[in-house]
Amino acid sequence: MIELLNKLRSELISQLGYISGELLPSLEDKSTIFALSTWLSALDWKPWEDNPGRLEIEAKIESLLTKPARLTIATVF
Repeated sequence: MIELLNKLRSELISQLGYISGELLPSLEDKSTIFALSTWLSALDWKPWEDNPGRLEIEAKIESLLTKPARLTIATVF
């Protein structure tokens, strides 16, 4: 799993509008990992969301999960 997440990150860092990212393991449930990425705007995120390379890696990650991944787009107040 970590290898796939690292591969995803290596693709991610070259994306226009990408600022930073973090993987945050839950303290309460070690099987839960939060992947947080920061973008200049939601419009910058959109091409990455539909990127075939991202979708291919994400499909491999999904096959290893015990629950479906959830995606949430948020903003700062």
